[in-house]
Amino acid sequence: MLLYKYCPPERIDVLQSGLIAYSEPLVFNDPFEFELILSNSSPENVALAKARDLATDKAERSRLDRQIEHLQDLEGQVRLTLEQAARGVGILSLSKTPDNLLMWAHYAKNHTGFLVGIDTADEAWLEQQRRLGRPEEPRQMTYSTVRPSRARLTEITHDDIWFTKSEEWRYEQEWRVPRWLKRAARILELPDGPIHLFELPASAIREVILGCRASESLRFEVNQTVFFERPCPNVKVFEAELDPKHYRLNIPRL
Repeated sequence: MLLYKYCPPERIDVLQSGLIAYSEPLVFNDPFEFELILSNSSPENVALAKARDLATDKAERSRLDRQIEHLQDLEGQVRLTLEQAARGVGILSLSKTPDNLLMWAHYAKNHTGFLVGIDTADEAWLEQQRRLGRPEEPRQMTYSTVRPSRARLTEITHDDIWFTKSEEWRYEQEWRVPRWLKRAARILELPDGPIHLFELPASAIREVILGCRASESLRFEVNQTVFFERPCPNVKVFEAELDPKHYRLNIPRL
């Protein structure tokens, strides 16, 4: 399967170095990332609160109070675990679509950047997944109008945490690869926080697509890199073009 990473022109270093950043979900542009619905109004707490209100025996009320506090403590531990996971795991966001006008505008600097087409069936990519990730990833996002909500703390799923977003993001056709940041091949310490870089196998790069507003210098750098400086044996380079009749991009593939 071919998936695409949208890049601004300054990210030519992805091709030059063979390293690509995995980002903490807390820095993503979606404010609902990692915001699961897990509140004190869960069915357990509601039932216990009702029982406490009806209890007439002081010892029974005290026992129910301790149970409620225990549930709240458990919830706090789960939230803390989720926050730690959000800071300990990085995500590579890829897209199934190479021709979305909004994606080019938002993530490839107004069509001046480029896309990297990654073949997730490439043997070098699969070997990296076996070492660093889960065999089934990348995984496709689920889009929903309703936020993930679980009645019990133990019911939170992998999909709830990493692979569910609002229906409004469906146009991105996103697939994700999460990895433990501590396994990064290289960490850049910057004033705004560390950047965690993982290897991107050259053999897995099958396409580079230049934006319809890409500069001549970027065109030169891309071709110089993938064919000479850091050869990608399977790569083909294309350029997005404006359709003469419709509001869409064409990507001529020879």
